[in-house]
Amino acid sequence: MWKRHRAASKGQNRSMKSSQRTLSITRHDDQRRQLSSRSFRILFCGLVSGLSALSLSHFSRMRMSLGVAVKSHPPSGSGGSLDALPTIHLIGERHSGTNWLHDHLKECFGSQTRVLDKVSRFKHWFQDENIHPAKEASSHNMHVVAQFRNPYIWVEQLRKAPYYMPLHRDLDWKTFVTRPYAMPRYGKDLDVVSPRHIRSPIDMACTDESFTYQELIPCHKERYLEEQEYPFYELRHDKSGFPYASVVALRADKIKNFLEVERYKYVKSFHSVRSEDLMETGTESLIRELEKQTGMNATCEPIQMTEQLNTVDGGQLAPEFVSWMSKHVDWDAEALIGYKESDMLTANASVTANEQSHGAVSTSDSIPKKQNTIHLLGERHSGTNWMFDHLKDCFGNQTEVKDRVSRFKHWFQVENEAKLEPHGSDMHIVAQFRNPYSWVEALRQVPHHMPEHTGLDWHTFVTKQYTMPRFGRDLEVGTEGPCEFQDGYTWDEVIPCHRVMSEAFDPIYELNHDKSGSPYSS
Repeated sequence: MWKRHRAASKGQNRSMKSSQRTLSITRHDDQRRQLSSRSFRILFCGLVSGLSALSLSHFSRMRMSLGVAVKSHPPSGSGGSLDALPTIHLIGERHSGTNWLHDHLKECFGSQTRVLDKVSRFKHWFQDENIHPAKEASSHNMHVVAQFRNPYIWVEQLRKAPYYMPLHRDLDWKTFVTRPYAMPRYGKDLDVVSPRHIRSPIDMACTDESFTYQELIPCHKERYLEEQEYPFYELRHDKSGFPYASVVALRADKIKNFLEVERYKYVKSFHSVRSEDLMETGTESLIRELEKQTGMNATCEPIQMTEQLNTVDGGQLAPEFVSWMSKHVDWDAEALIGYKESDMLTANASVTANEQSHGAVSTSDSIPKKQNTIHLLGERHSGTNWMFDHLKDCFGNQTEVKDRVSRFKHWFQVENEAKLEPHGSDMHIVAQFRNPYSWVEALRQVPHHMPEHTGLDWHTFVTKQYTMPRFGRDLEVGTEGPCEFQDGYTWDEVIPCHRVMSEAFDPIYELNHDKSGSPYSS
């Protein structure tokens, strides 16, 4: 073929007719291949079209046999089959009642369409129209339900069970609502950028839920220490990389973000519901509205009333907590979903009614229900892990068993009312110790939180000062301000003051308890 091409190129003086005859020989095989390929594509496309038509016809007959009403939707600009089948999406923060409502919506509509616990991200997290699947939705006919709960009750329930928030566990209400909604970066997050630049915006994708580095801690999904649950701290939604000052500030932005979903391109209907309303009037109004908007008939019975949606385990909320919330909640944001400051009167009344209906100890308007709580203290290598598990096994189904009093079990405790249990609680404390010879040697072999004491012989270990040089944010920030993530310590009580945690590196060197700032000699 190459020779024929060269002959053709050399015969430039020959007639055009002769050249075309020569070239026709070289093109004959190409034309035959193109014709064969074109015929195959035509045959394949015809086969696919036939199968698609057959499948759609069969699917339509199947829907009619189930008695499902098919509603025609007007074109939304995209056309095609994506507009034909509506999908139902539920979003809502933790402890808003989304689990039972999602199950209920699946029971009502799940046999006809998909009922999803997300729009662009999982139901609890900030939604974003510019990421998949909201941007490239598998359905162009989305019907979204956003569920909310009374702010007073929601914050207290989140305090009792702070899902995905390891640094907010076992806290009194004041510490919980004033602690920044964040944690130090750890693990692979620390490999990405030096600590002094952690808060700088970094346009790097995370491994979870389409977040970027400045939107989430941790960015790289990995277990924190030996926790079973992965931490998930969303940073400010403006992508500044800064944390929210508290869970209350997070809630205000989350409300606005969820309501913005109504304006998404493929959202055909949006329904904002409050758990308290569902408890009082049932789900019939919501189900009927979804039927109207989707053109489907629910295959369930609406729930007439759901119990215990607006209750808090263990009695009324502390008056101090109610007062703090009244002052710090963003009531403009709450008004967008129908909540107002006076709703606390209804919430507390609901708590009291629930206790009385279940035969609980009588509660008055001013005296919360008294509780017994069990607390375990003990230094590292004192056997507190197995003892804590044993106490929970014995009493955990009757009361709270905690591994702390004012601070985590290993550290110095301090009698500070803001750190102790709510008024009216009876605390029962177990302090666990171990033979000093065995304890020191066990600590030498595994010096938890003591990186400067790792791999030492016994003599160096027992004579080395119990301290380490300051580093990281301690050198940047200095003595100003409170310590970050250090359980209420001040600069003169601990090194580092600004804690950095990872499985391999989590130093905590307590300084002299007299607050002189001097280290222990050993």
